[in-house]
Amino acid sequence: QMQLASIYLQRNNTDQAYGIYRQILTAHPDAADAWKGLIAALQASDHGAQALQQLAYIPTPVRQKLNADPEFEATLASLYAAENDTAHASYYMARVQQHFAQLHQLPPAGLAIQNAWLLYNTKNERALYSALMQLGGRADLTPAQRETVQTIWANWAVQRAGAALDNNDNNRAVDILESAAAAFPDNLQVRKVLAGGYLKVGQTKEALAIYKNIPMDDASALDMQGAIGAALAANDRVQAEVWLRQALQRFPNNAGILGMAARFEQARGDK
Repeated sequence: QMQLASIYLQRNNTDQAYGIYRQILTAHPDAADAWKGLIAALQASDHGAQALQQLAYIPTPVRQKLNADPEFEATLASLYAAENDTAHASYYMARVQQHFAQLHQLPPAGLAIQNAWLLYNTKNERALYSALMQLGGRADLTPAQRETVQTIWANWAVQRAGAALDNNDNNRAVDILESAAAAFPDNLQVRKVLAGGYLKVGQTKEALAIYKNIPMDDASALDMQGAIGAALAANDRVQAEVWLRQALQRFPNNAGILGMAARFEQARGDK
C-alpha cells in the first residue's frame, strides 16, 4: 500500500495517494512514513492549511521521529512559507541546514532548491543570491532541477522588476526582464514567468509575443489566464478568443478562466 501510494504521489495522482495514506493510518496510526506521505499529498494538492492542521493528530512518538527527518522538516518549511508564516518556515529550514552542516555534507539538491524557493518567498535577497550561486556551481543537478533554479532566477527578476516599477523606474524594470530573458532563452517556464512580468510593467506587446511562441496544448489554467490577459491588454481580441475557447474547453469550471471570459465579453461590449 505504501509503495502504491508513493507511485500515485509521484504521478501527481494526489487524491488516490491521500486515500491510501488515510486508510493506512486508520489501521496503523504509528506509521511515520504514512504520515509523511499524507502531508506530502496534501501539500502537492495545494491543501497546505489542511496539511498543517494534520500535524496536531500525529502521535507524539511519531512526530519526534519525523522531526529528525530533514526531508519532512523541509516540507514543513515550504508549507509554512506558503501560509506566509515566515518565522516557522525559516525555523524549519534552519534545522534542515543544521542537520547537514553537522554531517559536513551538502544538502541534497532538491532540499537546496526548496531552501532557495523559501528565501525567494520570504524576500531574503542577500541569502537568496548566495543560495542560487551555490546551486549554479553544483554538478549534481538534474536537467529538471537546473531548469527550476533558472525559474527561481526569473521569478526573482520579475520581483525586482516589480519593485523598480513601484519606484516609477519603468526603464529599469524592462532592463531587468530583458536581461533574464537573454540569460535563459530556452527555458519554457522562464519565458512564462517573464511574459507575466512584461504584462505587469505594461509591455503588453512583448508579453503577447512570448505567449504566442509558447505551446498551449499542455498549458495550465494559470498559463492560459496569462495568455488571454496579455491578448486582451494588447487589444488582440481575435487571439484572446482563440485561447479563451481552448481554455473553456479544458477548464470549464475554473474561476480564473470564467473571469477571463467575463472580461472578454465586457471588452466587446456585452455586459
